[in-house]
Amino acid sequence: MDRFLFLRALSQRYPSSAGSLARHHEVTENQGQIRAVEIFLQWLDDIEDLMFSLLLTWERLRLRCLLIVLVAALILSVIRLVDVRAPLASTFAVAACASVAFWFTGLIGAQILRLYHESSHISSRSGA
Repeated sequence: MDRFLFLRALSQRYPSSAGSLARHHEVTENQGQIRAVEIFLQWLDDIEDLMFSLLLTWERLRLRCLLIVLVAALILSVIRLVDVRAPLASTFAVAACASVAFWFTGLIGAQILRLYHESSHISSRSGA
């Protein structure tokens, strides 16, 4: 501040050269303040980026924990269902075996039909 007053007094005594020095000092001081504001704004921007990255990580972790809890709850409910339905376990086993057998029969049938169509297509070409 004393330097600014000195430059102002100098500019009043020698208006041609010292005035430009005073104006230069004011401009330099304003640029310093602007630079300080820019640094502060960049610092706020970095803090904002950090906060949002932490929030994103927290949200991903929360969703994974909720998924683990959901799977655990489903497993516990299945265990509870097995405890309640233990007398019907043989019936459920027969139904499961029947559905697997039905699927397996359909798969074998589809393969047989595919082989039949391929062999008839090959035999019709060779006979022509």
